[in-house]
Amino acid sequence: MNTHPRLRLLFVLATSAALANAQGLQWTQMLPPHQPAVRGWHAMAFDAARQQGVLHGGYTGGTELGDTWTWDGLDWTAQPQAALPTRRWHAMAYDAARQRVVMYGGQSAGSYPTATYLWDGTNWTTVTTTTHPGLRAKHAMAYDAARQRVVLYGGVGFAGSNNTWEWDGTAWLLQSPAQSPPERNEHAMAYDAARQRTVLFGGQLGPAGNFAYVNDVWEWDGATWHTTSPAVQPPTPRYPTRAFAYDASRQRIVLFSGHNSLADTWTWDGQQWTQLAAAPAPLARQNHSLIYDETRQTLVLFGGSVPVQGQRNDTWITQLVASATAFGSGCGTPALGLVPDPNARPVLGQTAALTVTDVPHPFVALAAGWDRNWFGSSPLPMSLAIYGMPGCDLLQSTEIAGIPVVPATATTSSYSLALPNIAQLLGLHLYLQAYSLAPGQNSLGMIVSNGVDWVFGAQ
Repeated sequence: MNTHPRLRLLFVLATSAALANAQGLQWTQMLPPHQPAVRGWHAMAFDAARQQGVLHGGYTGGTELGDTWTWDGLDWTAQPQAALPTRRWHAMAYDAARQRVVMYGGQSAGSYPTATYLWDGTNWTTVTTTTHPGLRAKHAMAYDAARQRVVLYGGVGFAGSNNTWEWDGTAWLLQSPAQSPPERNEHAMAYDAARQRTVLFGGQLGPAGNFAYVNDVWEWDGATWHTTSPAVQPPTPRYPTRAFAYDASRQRIVLFSGHNSLADTWTWDGQQWTQLAAAPAPLARQNHSLIYDETRQTLVLFGGSVPVQGQRNDTWITQLVASATAFGSGCGTPALGLVPDPNARPVLGQTAALTVTDVPHPFVALAAGWDRNWFGSSPLPMSLAIYGMPGCDLLQSTEIAGIPVVPATATTSSYSLALPNIAQLLGLHLYLQAYSLAPGQNSLGMIVSNGVDWVFGAQ
């Protein structure tokens, strides 16, 4: 097995700057030994301190629920607790600064609690504050990590439901932004850590908006809300949109379904929506919840209501799928080829492999780079004719050259690389191209292959 020390070093150096959005995404249904009862309208958050997802409450068969469950990546565990009001239409977010899951609002047996509840990994603690967001349900919350505050917006049926509140660990503080999204409920919120913005999506407008369902995007920067106008948007109506979470491994917010007939997956990068091909996928549904498991770098979806089938208690996770795709073409007679091994994709923690084909000379090596659009200030692909290699193109930036390969047969060579299991590499593209001495084939006596795009994934 060949590795290249400069390539290993570059992996580490590039993790903070070269992340890209890989388009491979795969949902997998989990079959845990234990699981919460069927439900919708529940709330979920990821407790990073205790490395577990937290689920509370919901609604099933005409009954509100008050149970708490935790998810450890393989199984659900019911958490014993003191009596806690049942509820639905509430919201939760994890307060990382204080290592507590914060829960507020919702409907409980016909009433609307105004106390704040904090989960410490063992019990819920009730906190009563002088000021609070008031009676509300179907609102949304997210944790602003840069400012260490939980942000709450919107809700249904009560005065002031289009205002913005923040929880600082002790009190709720009413904000005074210069502009705000229109009044709404059943919307979604998530915090984009890469851009340090709380993102709000969709929902149902209030009376002033004729109760229409919308697919607009607003972002909170800690002072005011800003609206955006992406050219492509997920179709409406979708309600509610609780299945909305920031995937740190992709540096994108992910949205799943929320529509009776669309089992679609979308990502938001701060400027545009991208629909991902995701198969298999959960059935289209509403009233479900989605969180990002920071420990295992997976999205976790639970429950909701599926048309005809009704409420469910299925658990799904999604991970980045490693891929290796050939692009461009090689030159020479016959053309030098670079072929990815379908059984050795670039899965983190495993070994990825390539084969160089139609090698004309014992001297053959690889070059690698992080970009296939630009090499410095020059656009790619770039013709190498001016260097005495007509018909040959440089297909990727070349941060590393001279990566050795191992002769396999008279005309083929192989390359393999043990990949480090570094979560920040998820979604990163690495572009590779082979080159070989080829005496007599052109004035330089060298040819290059097609390129291969490696996308590092978790599976």
